[in-house]
Amino acid sequence: MTIRVRHFVLLLLTLAISSATVKANTITLNYDFSASGFPSGAPVDPVTGSFSVTFDDTANITDETSGIVVSNLNIQLDSAPSFTYVKAPNVLYIGGLEGGAFGLFLPGSNDFLMVIGSPTSSPNLSLFFYQTSASDTTFRTSEADLTPAVPEPATLSLLGLGLAGAGVRRWRQRKA
Repeated sequence: MTIRVRHFVLLLLTLAISSATVKANTITLNYDFSASGFPSGAPVDPVTGSFSVTFDDTANITDETSGIVVSNLNIQLDSAPSFTYVKAPNVLYIGGLEGGAFGLFLPGSNDFLMVIGSPTSSPNLSLFFYQTSASDTTFRTSEADLTPAVPEPATLSLLGLGLAGAGVRRWRQRKA
């Protein structure tokens, strides 16, 4: 093979790899949620919490545990949080890994599942299910809300201190 042919093959390979990565579209969603209106006998009403999830919305994803954080959840969870994304019809499922993506809760487990329609354009929490180990009943509601998560005051304070430090450093460099 001549050097030109090698360079041409290398160029084609590079273009193929870069075009495959260009199609990826990683997004991050940060939301607080609240679900209420459960039937009588539900041990917790409302169920509240926060989540952050990062994923590629150009591919279907099943039972993924990396890229998701569920916090401030006021119900117990027996397994790692996970998510499933179905590209068509653009639905995101978030819950505990133990029950899997579609809320097949194991008897006596603490688990939940929320169904978020249109997560990539206008997210809406359409259904919320949960189960506790105290009751094998699955509690369901469609009275659920998502609100964009607000940064914690400590995060804003750290950002402010960083900007102030950068300003002081620049002022000292100009003065010298």
